[in-house]
Amino acid sequence: MDNNLNNNKNNTSVNVDFQNIFKNWKTEQNTYKTLLKIYIIKYWIWLIDQETDGINTNLNDQVEDAKFKSEQKTKIIALTKELMTKNFIPAGLMKERFEVEMLEAIGLINSSKQFTKKSARINTSLLYKQTKFNLLREESEGYAKLITEITTNMYTYHPYGLSKEEIEKKDIILNERVHLVLTNIKSLIGYFDLDPNRVLDIIFDIFIANLDLKGRTSNGQILGNKFAYYQDPESPDNASFPLYVVTALLIKNNLVNINDLYPHLAPENDSMDEEYSQYLKEVKKNTEKETEPNPLLSAGSLSDDTVPSDHKKSKDDSSKDKEEKEKKEEKKKIVKTNQKAGLLAALLSIGDLKNSKIILDVSPRLGIMYQEIVHLISRIIHVSIQPLYKKVMKIPDTEESLEPKPYLTIHYELCNPLYEANLVIPRKKGYRVSSVIRYMFFYQQWKNDIPICNTFDDLLNYIPKFLKYVGIQIHQELTVLTKLVRLAKAHIKEKNVSEEYNNMWLSIISTYFLPSVSLLYSNPGFVMELWGLIKQYPYQVRYSLYSNWKNKSYRINQELAIVKISALKEIRRLMRRLSKDNTKQIGRMFGKLVHSNPVIAFDKMLEMIEGYENMTNPLVDGCKYLTHLEFDILSFVLIERLATSFKERIKEDGTSLAQWLSNLATFMGTVYKKYASMELSGILRYIIYQLKCNNVIDLVILKELIQKMSGIEITENLSDSQLDALAGGETLKREASTTRLIHTLTNYNLITPLFISLCQQRSICVYNTNLTHLKLIGNMFDQTNDTMIQYAEFLMANIDKHNYSKYIPSIKELCNNYYIDPETAFYIIRPKLNYLMRKAEQRESSNSIIVNNNTENSNSERVEKTEKLIENSNSMDIDEKPSESMEIDNNNNNNIETLNIWHKGLLTTIEEVSSILPNNVWDGISPQFYVTFWQLSLYDIYIPQSRYQEQIKKEKQIIHNLENDRDENSNTTKRRKERERGLEVIDRLENELNVQSENNKKVLARLKKEKNYWFANCTNIYNIISYLIQYCLYPR
Repeated sequence: MDNNLNNNKNNTSVNVDFQNIFKNWKTEQNTYKTLLKIYIIKYWIWLIDQETDGINTNLNDQVEDAKFKSEQKTKIIALTKELMTKNFIPAGLMKERFEVEMLEAIGLINSSKQFTKKSARINTSLLYKQTKFNLLREESEGYAKLITEITTNMYTYHPYGLSKEEIEKKDIILNERVHLVLTNIKSLIGYFDLDPNRVLDIIFDIFIANLDLKGRTSNGQILGNKFAYYQDPESPDNASFPLYVVTALLIKNNLVNINDLYPHLAPENDSMDEEYSQYLKEVKKNTEKETEPNPLLSAGSLSDDTVPSDHKKSKDDSSKDKEEKEKKEEKKKIVKTNQKAGLLAALLSIGDLKNSKIILDVSPRLGIMYQEIVHLISRIIHVSIQPLYKKVMKIPDTEESLEPKPYLTIHYELCNPLYEANLVIPRKKGYRVSSVIRYMFFYQQWKNDIPICNTFDDLLNYIPKFLKYVGIQIHQELTVLTKLVRLAKAHIKEKNVSEEYNNMWLSIISTYFLPSVSLLYSNPGFVMELWGLIKQYPYQVRYSLYSNWKNKSYRINQELAIVKISALKEIRRLMRRLSKDNTKQIGRMFGKLVHSNPVIAFDKMLEMIEGYENMTNPLVDGCKYLTHLEFDILSFVLIERLATSFKERIKEDGTSLAQWLSNLATFMGTVYKKYASMELSGILRYIIYQLKCNNVIDLVILKELIQKMSGIEITENLSDSQLDALAGGETLKREASTTRLIHTLTNYNLITPLFISLCQQRSICVYNTNLTHLKLIGNMFDQTNDTMIQYAEFLMANIDKHNYSKYIPSIKELCNNYYIDPETAFYIIRPKLNYLMRKAEQRESSNSIIVNNNTENSNSERVEKTEKLIENSNSMDIDEKPSESMEIDNNNNNNIETLNIWHKGLLTTIEEVSSILPNNVWDGISPQFYVTFWQLSLYDIYIPQSRYQEQIKKEKQIIHNLENDRDENSNTTKRRKERERGLEVIDRLENELNVQSENNKKVLARLKKEKNYWFANCTNIYNIISYLIQYCLYPR
């Protein structure tokens, strides 16, 4: 600045230069170049004036600088006046660019101070005075007219009871009125200087207050600002639902783009996980409340009364302060209402599926966390499946819309689609109405875009897309869930269901239907509906569904994991309280738990049974409250526990079965016997598979099943009377049976595989085993043998001989194809041989012919001659060599076969039996004798006369005691029934004795007829005794 000042001091020719310039410029006026020079001169004068005013002086040079500054100022003012008088620089331009003091010096203004004040007032008026009014109080008249214009011209109508022509006329009237109102609004904006944005905001507010009003084009930022107001923690409340509905309508009608509005909504997508964690905490809290035990049961020890009261008080106060602080911190963390969920609910309520899908794809957990969204998606599913449901369930096609038709005096009012989108809202307490009030949803077109299912193809194309957004929360809408289950059941029943559709249904059952049961608290009605669907699949598919439910669903669904923990706590609590005295009470409580979480409850129940033998009967009695589905799940859990258990099946001493396996087998036999709803096919298949894997330890399960269900028990140490009873008939044996087990074996073709597996294991269990203790190996052989005999007795007692013969292969197949020992094969084929013999006898008697007397005489002579030859051969000493009589026997072999000595029902077996033993055996014993020996049973050759008489005498004594009973307190009806039962038993015993006696006579007659020919063809008479002991007596 000092340099500039010095330069100005040395400049003495400034006036001469300006005069020359003036002369040159006069000739160039009105040219662009002259105008440019004018602006340069103007800025030059302004710059010199600024530099002169900005001179900084020191105290020593103050007087000299003031003179210089005054001289310079005078020169500049003179120059400027000269330019102004010559009209070289316009006065207006000077007023615009020069400072106020300069303008006062050259005479353009009178006073700089007054000019400054006046300019300040003018600037204030221009810059700060409103020309557009934003607040209602600033232009109350204009905004009042605006609101009046909108509200007085609102026009709406309800389409119920109107024809299409009337609806069209009313639509035309409505459109004309909308156009008129919009024109008037524009006029009000211009006349009263109203802010257009504020006007649009007021229209939104009126739209929210009355949803029938149509909106105008807007953008997402204006609505975003309204939502942002409610995001403020200090705002009094959350956004109202009508605001969401207005926004949804604008989005659906393409007046607002959801992509413009979505970023303005709270919360951010990153904080959704935090909100989901908060939701899981609420689920856990609510679940614990539902299963909260009795306070007396969970009460702890009493507090110490010796502690001073002041100390207690201070302790309580400190704990209260901590709780209050925690609550305050939680309140700070709590996010305001999820605006994205609110907008999604509004979009779903008006049926905007396209934009709803956009939000759900970005935030899929919204459909899980909010019941309102679950309800609205379920409402859409319900509308979609209703036509197909009516068709399948044969419901009359009557128009029953979700909005009821008006009748009497109707007051149409809005209802919140989040909660009661189509039903009646509960009236306030004390509110009286003289007329019938029916509520309706204002937006009648919400169903227009919903895809309708008319076929099962449509159902499987549309519904899974909706179900994936609600997941297992579909349990909240039980009506929709039940209808889906019924439709699935109807579809699966069709024979032409493709494998793709079948797999889709299995996926839906596994992902949604079964896990939903875990969230339904004790709802046996739905469980039975679901069983109607699942029972159509074979047990292998059903068990895979249960396995997925137990081992996968509870792991991937955090809600189910919380429910599982709570259910386990409750089950443990019930198990600790269970006893034989409170079975009914605890059984009901256990049944309620099982209705919701059967796979979890049964697993814990079996754990208790394995550890405590006395828990079997109470838990079996407690199972009477279960449904068919739960019994089926119990079968699965039993098999899974057997197949996946890592516990040792043998005790540590290695001599007997583990206690847990024995307890479990006893429970299985008892529960399968008591409850007919339990299917046996799965457990029987498991036993067959274990036998194929050479595991005979689990045969204890089959043993218990047969013993409990049929009453057939293998007794190890028999008394003489029991041995005699085994030789008698069925009544004497006192055996009882059931048909359920035999039906399962028959329907699933398990009789033959199980029988053959048992027989094979009997032969090889001693050799193919990992057991080391000799006693245990012997026990396993005895168990296998006893189970095989038990199973055979069960089949013989419960299957007629004809069907038994069909299931049992021939002796040749059993021995050669299945490698079964001959003695075992004859044991299981004996009933079949008896049936074939009886059938042959009937055929022979029906087809008998009158034989000629001459033929009879010739045959009798031939028989006598042959008998003499055989007697001579049998009378020889064993030490003698074969004589010519043996040759005579060989020569007469053909004659012997033609004599019909052997029973015709055994001829096929006699022919087949020659291949099951070494050829040299038949040199000592004949096939005919071998078959006869193994075909006969104790029943055929021995009659327990004394045992029959003892039992008859016992029954008669009982009857005698009943007849002589003079006790007045005894029940007459009961005595009469007992007497009738005793008489019936006596009749059966006498009848059985007669039948057995007749059979015995017939058998002895046959043996007497055959005995002379048993060893007629034997060439090695020295080995008869050894072969007889080795292949007949010892194995038998």
